[in-house]
Amino acid sequence: EIDTTLCALDASNLFPHSITRLGFRPSLFLYNYHYEFIRLFARHLTRETVDAAVAATSEQERDLLFKDLKLTEL
Repeated sequence: EIDTTLCALDASNLFPHSITRLGFRPSLFLYNYHYEFIRLFARHLTRETVDAAVAATSEQERDLLFKDLKLTEL
């Protein structure tokens, strides 16, 4: 059954913006399901992007990877 009385309300003013971080050891071998799990959280994190972030040798280098990234708000 479809609930015809159900509606969506904008509640963005009720909650602060937040950032979710996923962390793992750089030495961890990532299987395909790891990459798929990451993509569930962030569609912009392709396998190549994740690998480039892991290969970065500093936080500044990682920041450069994402400096022009524009995230859409849900």
